[in-house]
Amino acid sequence: MSYYEYKQEGVNELRGFMERHGLTGELVAAELAWHYPTHLARECGGQRFVWYAAEDPHMVRLQTFLGGCYEASYGSQQLFGTLWFTDGRWATRGEYDGSEWWQLHSLPPLPSKEE
Repeated sequence: MSYYEYKQEGVNELRGFMERHGLTGELVAAELAWHYPTHLARECGGQRFVWYAAEDPHMVRLQTFLGGCYEASYGSQQLFGTLWFTDGRWATRGEYDGSEWWQLHSLPPLPSKEE
């Protein structure tokens, strides 16, 4: 299977992640980078991308970036980055043993002084 068959994987995965967590339309900014294994690097190259919703409200540039050369579940992590949401939560890209995912984070509540 060639990496061209995975071109929409990054876009579809981000959409699915946001829908599962009720974050549709809530993305404020993203900082992403592709890092490819040797066999893809020659054709795809490395890229860093910073995106702000105010500059691209329909996510066209973000979807174009995520539609790049992506080979899911093969080898090392390829997509790195952080996403910021309007409610103060953020997501980071995780990887283990060839699988990649978005991990949602929230600030913990402040501790109470009362016992």
